[in-house]
Amino acid sequence: MSDFKIKVPADLDTSQVEAKLMALQNRKITIQANANGNGLSNMNNSLQQIQNNANNVAASLKGIATTKLKVDTLNFLKNQTENAVRSVTDLNKAMTMSNMSGSSLYSLKQQSLSMAKDLSATTKTVTDAFTIYANENESVSSMLNKAQPTVLLSAASGMSSSPSADAIQGILNQFNLSEDQEMHVADTIEKLSSEIA
Repeated sequence: MSDFKIKVPADLDTSQVEAKLMALQNRKITIQANANGNGLSNMNNSLQQIQNNANNVAASLKGIATTKLKVDTLNFLKNQTENAVRSVTDLNKAMTMSNMSGSSLYSLKQQSLSMAKDLSATTKTVTDAFTIYANENESVSSMLNKAQPTVLLSAASGMSSSPSADAIQGILNQFNLSEDQEMHVADTIEKLSSEIA
């Protein structure tokens, strides 16, 4: 079977079709609709209900977000209060291990809280450092002087107070340094750790 094509020349007059298309392009079309009053009223009521429901959902979401924020804030305040109470309790325990007078204990407590603030350390870190050095033979100023390098090293290295104190004491013993070199040792380790990081 073979395909066979036929070409038929045609002469068509499309001027009328083109004229009608041009007339439609430049014309505005008006649509008229007949609607009874009940249908429009029902549609208006439905739209009003949808808007009211959307407003109710938005108000509910806003209320939920506000409640969540309040709960989060209360939990944060509760945790901070518990931490503060725990820190003061720990500090009191550490201070009662020595035979200091009440005024010396109060002075040490105030200075340790001040040290924690000045060194941007937690009161737990300071309390742990004081616990290490608290004994009958230490004065308040001696404990402060020994605790400060330990707290600094602990904050810089991420170690707890006990390993920090051990590291400082080990370096002092290894290089036969006096106790007044503790701060120098802590500063040196802190500088080295910051340069390595």
